[in-house]
Amino acid sequence: MRLPTAPEARPASEVTPVAVSPWLIRVARLRVTGGFLVAVLAYWLAQPTWSSLLAGAAVALLGEGVRFWAAGHLEKATEVTVSGLSSCWQRQ
Repeated sequence: MRLPTAPEARPASEVTPVAVSPWLIRVARLRVTGGFLVAVLAYWLAQPTWSSLLAGAAVALLGEGVRFWAAGHLEKATEVTVSGLSSCWQRQ
């Protein structure tokens, strides 16, 4: 019995219903690696201090809190939400 192979091990023509250029697949894979390299470079050039890291973490946690709160009011494919944070910005 043969085990199925991972999607990345198969040719793109078997994974996607449309023709995909091998060049495009290579660029898509390099994009992820490039993102990590840019993040490391940005961190190094920013020369953060502990206080700036803590301030950034506080802003990020506040943003995530709003996101979680908003997700509790969202009912996808049912209706437009009218409760929660979105109720503050309704058009008249």
